[in-house]
Amino acid sequence: MARQSLFICFIGIDGSGKSSQAQLLQKHLNASGIAAVYTWSRWEPYLLKPFIRRFKGLRTTPEAMASNIPNLQKKKRRLLRNPIVLWLWLNIALFDYYFQAKRRVFGLMNKNTIVICDRYLFDFMVDQAVNMGKKAEGLKHIFRLVLTRLFPLPDLLFILDVEPEKGYQRKQDGTRLEYLMERHELYRYYRHLPNATLIDANNSFDMVAHQITKRTMTFLKEQGIING
Repeated sequence: MARQSLFICFIGIDGSGKSSQAQLLQKHLNASGIAAVYTWSRWEPYLLKPFIRRFKGLRTTPEAMASNIPNLQKKKRRLLRNPIVLWLWLNIALFDYYFQAKRRVFGLMNKNTIVICDRYLFDFMVDQAVNMGKKAEGLKHIFRLVLTRLFPLPDLLFILDVEPEKGYQRKQDGTRLEYLMERHELYRYYRHLPNATLIDANNSFDMVAHQITKRTMTFLKEQGIING
């Protein structure tokens, strides 16, 4: 049984296999007698929802909105060029997200178990950097905000790296290829973070799972959670 709480995160573009691999790791750890829980933690706007609805158009149908995405993206980037608007947007969003993560993630960390998180602050930052149209500079800008310090860094961070075209083929839920392409390189930025592991998710599901399990079990042995 785990003797302390550890925090493991899975991030990557849609179609990279985050959810499936995170849930599989939880099952493997539980089957090995190690307490582990799975949680999903993508940011869902609450405080900013009225503004977002107004921005997109209250009466806009999903079909009309989908066809108007490029124009909405341009409009959003123009709006966020204003430094005051950008500061307000990011800080309100981070404040909103913190309380969601506190309920979904941080509360589980006090239960002497391994918390496996599907999506986290890093995914939020990628989305906002794309909104800003600033790519890596956008990530650095968000990292400098004080509120990001409220989010603990994971003990293990798995970055599932898949080619956008492959992720698009896997997803098949209406997600645009352009959406995945805009985010792909940004996720690689995180490979330099402590305890980050970049996994080639273009490989077979079983091969990816093997790499994740091997890295996790090695880490648990290093931490004295399980015997070597």
